Amino acid sequence: SQDFMQRLEPFNDQIARLNMTPRTQVLCFERRSAGAAGRAFGRREDDTLIYLERLRYADETPIVVVQTYLPVEFEAILQEDLSRIGLYDYLKRDDVSRVVRVRREVNAMLSSPYEERLLKVPPRSALQHTVTWGYNRAQRVIEHSTAYYRGDMNTFVVELAVEV
Repeated sequence: SQDFMQRLEPFNDQIARLNMTPRTQVLCFERRSAGAAGRAFGRREDDTLIYLERLRYADETPIVVVQTYLPVEFEAILQEDLSRIGLYDYLKRDDVSRVVRVRREVNAMLSSPYEERLLKVPPRSALQHTVTWGYNRAQRVIEHSTAYYRGDMNTFVVELAVEV
């Protein structure tokens, strides 16, 4: 199980803590029109953002497809090899890009042929669909991601304290 619902921790660290080997395959990394994702940043649909799509593995099993948008002001990131360095490891280099808080929405959905091909799951498999907004110290959205986790290989733990 992963505790990504309780703490902000890089994927590679979470998977390594579970005694598995993390791996990332970058599927797409480019400047592109913001489209609907622009709203998360308070931008127009025809504004430009950085788009990053990754397939993340635990050992040799693909477990999540992540589609991320970043502000175009961070375009220097396009020079980085994000199959080797974690996104949050890169972003934490300064206070403007460091993610200090996230908001996540999680729901269940059925896979599309695209996720089925990447995640190697049967048609109409259960996925955990997670949308994340990452905020910096100034409470500005600096990362907006949509993740599609295999439902058969991911359990997320949520622990809440009761106020007394």
